[in-house]
Amino acid sequence: MNDSLQNSSVQQAIDLALSLQRANRLAEADAIYRSVLKAQPDHFDALQLLGLVQFNLGNYVSAIELMGKALQINPRVATVQTNLGVAYSQLNRLDEAINCHAAAISLKPEAPAAHNNLGLVLLDKGHIGKAAACFERALAINPKMTAALANLGRTHLCRNNIIVGLSMTLKESGFIRFTREPSFKLVLEP
Repeated sequence: MNDSLQNSSVQQAIDLALSLQRANRLAEADAIYRSVLKAQPDHFDALQLLGLVQFNLGNYVSAIELMGKALQINPRVATVQTNLGVAYSQLNRLDEAINCHAAAISLKPEAPAAHNNLGLVLLDKGHIGKAAACFERALAINPKMTAALANLGRTHLCRNNIIVGLSMTLKESGFIRFTREPSFKLVLEP
């Protein structure tokens, strides 16, 4: 891809990279996004989508840097705010994660992933009641969000309300599945 990409070919490149990313062909998607950024360093979608690629590769510092640059261009995109919050969570930068999820919720109050993700960070900080309220809000928006249901069950288990916690954990799955890994939800949108 040459440095003088036209807008239509840039969009075609982004579309191709996004389809590769969705197919988990991350190295190929990474290369295309980087080509776009070489031609257009402030391309919002290339920055934030490359940030997701980096996140999926476990390069959380790079993911934070790229998503942060995207948000400097357009801070009003809730999905990027919540994805940045998840990246901060991976590095245990919980206060920054809370700020990102809160920003996402202020931009898009009906986004269940942002409420769920905020709840997980609050749970990590020991704010069980506030976390439960976030999971309940996520479920009010999307009653079929099993991650939020499982996370709400975790809050009950933290409160030693074992019967309620187990029943919530089992409700959707039909089997016991305990994990110490939180159920964060990344959002992949161009």
